Formats: sequence, C-alpha cells, structure tokens
Amino acid sequence: MLYTSATASMRKLQLIVLFFASIITIAWLTIRFSGQSEPISLTTESITGQEFSQELILDETIPLPSEPVVLLFGGDVMLDRYIRQKAIANGYSIILEDFRELTARADAVVVNLEGPVTNFPSRSIGSAVGSSNNFYFTFEPAVTDFLTEYNITIVNLGNNHIHNFGTEGLEQTYTNLDAAGIKHFGFVGSSEQSSALITTINEITFGFVNYNQFQSGGYEQALADIAAVKSEVDIVVVHPHWGLEYKPIANEVIQTQAHAFIDAGADLVIGAHPHVVQQTDVYKGKTIYYSLGNFVFDQYFEEAVRRGKLVEVRFDPETLEQEFTEFETWLEQDGTTSLRL
Repeated sequence: MLYTSATASMRKLQLIVLFFASIITIAWLTIRFSGQSEPISLTTESITGQEFSQELILDETIPLPSEPVVLLFGGDVMLDRYIRQKAIANGYSIILEDFRELTARADAVVVNLEGPVTNFPSRSIGSAVGSSNNFYFTFEPAVTDFLTEYNITIVNLGNNHIHNFGTEGLEQTYTNLDAAGIKHFGFVGSSEQSSALITTINEITFGFVNYNQFQSGGYEQALADIAAVKSEVDIVVVHPHWGLEYKPIANEVIQTQAHAFIDAGADLVIGAHPHVVQQTDVYKGKTIYYSLGNFVFDQYFEEAVRRGKLVEVRFDPETLEQEFTEFETWLEQDGTTSLRL
C-alpha cells in the first residue's frame, strides 16, 4: 500500500507538471506567432491522454495609442526693413537656422505675420528711424518659401500693419499665402475672407480666432467668431493683437478681455504686439500668454525687445489636455534669431 500511495502521488505531480508545461507552451506560441495574420491551431495531448484542439485568435485590431498634435507658437515676424536687407544678402534660410529641428517636429508653427506679402517695393528699407516710411511693411513673395521651409504654415494677419499697402496689398497677401499652402486668419475689417480659421490637424479640429485691437469692432468680432466656431471644433485658440508696446505686464483691460474670451469658449489664448514677453496667466484652467514678444524683428535697442518666447503645445487627441514647453529666443544684430537653451 505504501508503494501504491507513493506511485499515485508521483503520478499526480507529473500531471500537474504537464498541465503547467502545456499552459507555458501555448503562451509562448501565442507570442511567437503574433505577427501572423491567420489564426493558429494548436493540437496537443491533455493530461488525461485525450487529444484536443484549441484555436488562438491573434487580435490585430487593437488600436495603437494616438500621437499628440504638436503646435509651436511664436511671436511677431517682420520681414522688411533691415531683416529684408540681410535676407537679400545672405538668404532667408539663415534667419531661423537655429530652429530647424524644433520647427520640423511640430505639426504646424503659428505666428503673427506683421505685414502684407506683396510685389510692391519696400518703403522701409533705408528710411529714417521714426519716419512714417519706417513703419510701412511689405514682404516680398519669396518669403512664403522661407515660411514653409520652417513649417510656419498658419499665420495671423489681424494686426496693425496688414493694411500698410491698402486693399491691393491685402489681396496680394491672400493670393501669395494661398498659393504656398499657408493657412491664415485674422480680422482685417470689411473683406470677403473669413476672419476665423477652422482646420483639422491629425485627429483634432482647431478653430483659430483673432482679436485685432487696431480694427474697429475687433473685440466684438472676436467674441462672435468664438461663438461661431465653438460647436464646430475641438479646440478654440484665440490669437489677439493687443496691448501696449514695450510694457512687460498686460494691463487690467487686456486681462479682462482675455478672461472674457475664455468665458466665451476659448481653450487657449496666445497674444502678440507688445514686442516684449509678458506674463502668463491661468484662468478657469485655461492658459493665457499675453505676449510672446518678437520672433523675427530688427529691434535691438534693449534686452527686453531682443528676448522672445516660443511655446510648444502638445494636445492629447483623446482628452484634449494641453502640455506646454517654453523656449527662449534672442534677436541677433545680424538679422538672425537664435535659440537660447
């Protein structure tokens, strides 16, 4: 009886070992052949000695995690006057050479384009500082190649220089940007062009709205545009051209307007025009950058105007949460902009 009992115990142990060996073998084969498109049929011997067949279906329909949408926001871009002279001499590409990798990794770069794109000759080149011509900007059509080279494919036109060359200058701007595939938005007064832009980038639909403080009715138009696009998009970005130049803090009026845009439905507010970096605010969980300062400009008279900011925003396509990374920029006196790490 003792011999029989020991033999039975040994048999049970062997069966247990065989059972777990079968489980491990099946798991290994599942991993080994997971790249095959056809189901795998395994036939083996069970612990009872009976044959059985188990079909392992390899599910290849499980979706991969969605990649975030990355937008890179910059400040004012002005391509006339001294910048244009240096670009003619050295080529436009050199202006943002420091940013080639950073701009390439974004899905789009968004900036304020501080003037029209026309074939009119420059009035500002060689003009006296402070004279009226010194503040009339036009960018030659060749700048569209430069913009797309650095992935600047969404621009705000709602600013105080867009009408420097009148209605003809504005229409040429639309034509030149459209031909280059550069999307644009901005309130410029009476125009057949919509002041807001709706565009889908990967899995997220964005609505870009401008508040042009220098255009009559600009504030009301911005609120109307937010209301018009809100139900059509996932994210509303308000890009104002506002505030007082060279002031490091946006005043109470500007702050109140920013909060009103968020109350109306904006998910992000990023401003331009003061030529210096201003404060960042969070209101009702939404981020406000009052001014990113200069990105490409020929202002060098003090440190504040030479220092700018880029903001990289990563939008989660499932939750629409935003993640921010900031970069400091610096205007060099040779007309280029450098990245300060």
